[in-house]
Amino acid sequence: MLLLSILLLYSLNLCDTPADCDKTQIIGKWTFQIESPSSQPDLNCISHDDIAPNSTIHVSLEEPNIAKSDKGDTGFWTMVNIEGISIYLGGYHYFALFQYIEAEDEAGKT
Repeated sequence: MLLLSILLLYSLNLCDTPADCDKTQIIGKWTFQIESPSSQPDLNCISHDDIAPNSTIHVSLEEPNIAKSDKGDTGFWTMVNIEGISIYLGGYHYFALFQYIEAEDEAGKT
């Protein structure tokens, strides 16, 4: 039973995304490419092939949780764990997970 519990806890750890961002890394200017809303239940958030942005917004994320668009809208934002952000701005709710790409540096470390 103990072994099963350990395996289950380990498998939960594998489900997490490897992105690990701090709030200080999020503060600043962002450009978001927005796709038209879809009612399709088979939306695949993993595949980048399905994304067809048709508009762009520029947002400034400020302390403590202020979001400002280049169009003058003001709203708020929050971190989603350490893996993404949620922004309420101009009557819309935007959500994004941070993209993580594993790459090696010059020393061969990931």
